[in-house]
Amino acid sequence: MVQVAILWFWRQWKKHAHFWRHIWVEPTIFTRTAWENSSSIEEFSPEKYTIVVCAIFPLDEQTKVLSKILISGYLWYLIIEKPITFSKKLLETLVGRERTIFFIDEAYMDIHMRIGKIYEIETVSYVPDDALSIQEHAIWYTLRSPVWVLSYRDIINSHILSIDQRYLLATDVGTIESVNGAVYLDGRLFSFSFDAVYTYMLYHIADDEMMGKIRSNYLNFRLQSPYWALSYE
Repeated sequence: MVQVAILWFWRQWKKHAHFWRHIWVEPTIFTRTAWENSSSIEEFSPEKYTIVVCAIFPLDEQTKVLSKILISGYLWYLIIEKPITFSKKLLETLVGRERTIFFIDEAYMDIHMRIGKIYEIETVSYVPDDALSIQEHAIWYTLRSPVWVLSYRDIINSHILSIDQRYLLATDVGTIESVNGAVYLDGRLFSFSFDAVYTYMLYHIADDEMMGKIRSNYLNFRLQSPYWALSYE
């Protein structure tokens, strides 16, 4: 039987917990301090679980927890909610590790398309710090590409402060836009739900080639990103 642990310091853990409960798997919840039906993360032992979901923010706390998991020699599935550590050394270690899943919702949409070159990425949110996280959603279709197609050298980047949270991309084949989680290509809606993308991810979780591409392409994105200047070793 699958044993699932969810580690959380932020709001994203709820959707992971809801999905597992929906398929009749009760995850064990760990947080900074025991709360309601959760346990303290100090009590967490990775070897007891076949799947560990790391939904921890801020990133310095996430880095500490991920480092401890790797030091323990944990060999099973590690699902990491975006954004992922700013430690270049740790990120490179995670990219080279099998059974590591970088979880960016749109990367697991059951949609295959060729977009070609991106000319502009416009992100919108109510705080500037969200720009990187939104861009991680915006590049979803490049993450499964066999050849990295995203180059920042020729891309115009902008960020607008607004109560909305969305992105807009100008590409070879048209405009891609996300509004309130819905993705559009030239106005045509691609409908997807969290449960659908999570199911797709789990169906492909043992596909080492696919997951390796996502990890490697994500690293290339971070290395090119103007936000990488925030990184640390």
